Amino acid sequence: MVRINPLPKELSNRPFTVYESRILGVAPKRLRARDVSDGGRLIYLPAGREFAFAERARVLAVATPSAWVSHESAAVLSRLGLPPWLGNGEAVHLSKPHELPRVRRSGVTGHRVRVLPGEVT
Repeated sequence: MVRINPLPKELSNRPFTVYESRILGVAPKRLRARDVSDGGRLIYLPAGREFAFAERARVLAVATPSAWVSHESAAVLSRLGLPPWLGNGEAVHLSKPHELPRVRRSGVTGHRVRVLPGEVT
């Protein structure tokens, strides 16, 4: 029987990117074990757990270079008051500067926007 090394504590209870796992010394083969599921391009999830919207938004933004959480998703995470028909969607809205291609991945609504320096927080 093969013994599986546990994931580092930092990764055992949240979604993470392949880059985060490499920094912490997790071998690529370890990411194929049964206790880790593939969350999409460059994203891994500890198996058997549902993740909050904020956790999904964080890992999707980290895994998508030059992108940030925006639109309805940013309003939800900032706890802004939204009309009843907004704020209950499952998709995470990610934006990129207008010069870059729109984000295209499962569970994401991608946007290309024009921004001024210092406008994104």
